[in-house]
Amino acid sequence: MEEAWRSMRPHDITEKLDLLDLVPRLQRKIYVKGYVKLVEHAPEVWGLVFKKTDNPKLIRKVAKFRRTFAERTNQKFVKHLKVFRPDAVLCTHYLPVEIMAHLKGKTDRWRPMTVCVITDFEAHALWMEQVVDLYCVATPETKASLIARGTDGRKVAVTGIPIAAKLFEPGGCARRKKNPWPAR
Repeated sequence: MEEAWRSMRPHDITEKLDLLDLVPRLQRKIYVKGYVKLVEHAPEVWGLVFKKTDNPKLIRKVAKFRRTFAERTNQKFVKHLKVFRPDAVLCTHYLPVEIMAHLKGKTDRWRPMTVCVITDFEAHALWMEQVVDLYCVATPETKASLIARGTDGRKVAVTGIPIAAKLFEPGGCARRKKNPWPAR
């Protein structure tokens, strides 16, 4: 996304941040390693958690807690945003979307455009926040799913999943010196 933005608007000041680089080390370790361990060793548990939490009504009920928790546990990111004060924030994960929801709920006049770039084919309810100004989704089916769950269709654009421009070049995906799968 950064590459595309810079090619279209080279004079804009852009920053790419990984939210997890700004959280305490223990939180990052638990979040990343916990997720990986769960998916590797108990995918059925992960599937159950995914399904049980994929409920817009449930997510709305706990929204205030989620937003407050997200802001408090991600204070470096919040401070950075308040100093940088971007015109737009592009989120490829639901955590920064939650933080933006909390920040936009405050009285500060600064209200950057919040763009939620859903990089999966399914839009989990955690992605759905009233403060999102634009959803960029992979497919028309993903858009239909968001609309069926109550999102204003005018806020959803089918853009595909963002990938690097070099992958569009001939052989961009398959440049290999040696075929890793020799013929039998």
